[in-house]
Amino acid sequence: MALDITKSLNREELELCRNAFIQFDLDHSGTIDCTELRATLQSMGHECTEEEVYLMMAKVDDNGSGTLDFSEFLTLYAQAKKNEMDRGQETDTIQAFMALGGNADKTGEVAISKLEQVLDIFELNVRAKDIVEQYDTDKSGFIDFQEFKDWIGKSKA
Repeated sequence: MALDITKSLNREELELCRNAFIQFDLDHSGTIDCTELRATLQSMGHECTEEEVYLMMAKVDDNGSGTLDFSEFLTLYAQAKKNEMDRGQETDTIQAFMALGGNADKTGEVAISKLEQVLDIFELNVRAKDIVEQYDTDKSGFIDFQEFKDWIGKSKA
């Protein structure tokens, strides 16, 4: 697995990972197995079931050894960090959707009148009607959660 994702880790995180890896490499083999990985993750504040640990390990164990070397461990940690960030962004998107009339369970729809108000408040040079025309893929006349998420994602790009 490419180490590109590990470039997102700062010096502090790298040091935390190195210390945890060394501490839980109980047999000093330079690798950690599933039991050691679970203990390592728990020490870093991440509770995982045994099954979750096996699944995580399988995703990053490039050589199929059943153990992780430090670079594989860094990849796993960076992926976990990215997943946490993605969940946070999803939460933000849901909250914005709710503020415009949608529901927490991703049902409902954006109230066009609220969307118009927000666009006016922030003096955005976009018409709510244009947003609906472009992102209302099911032609319901409203913006559901997936359509809202697509619009927000496009707006951030």
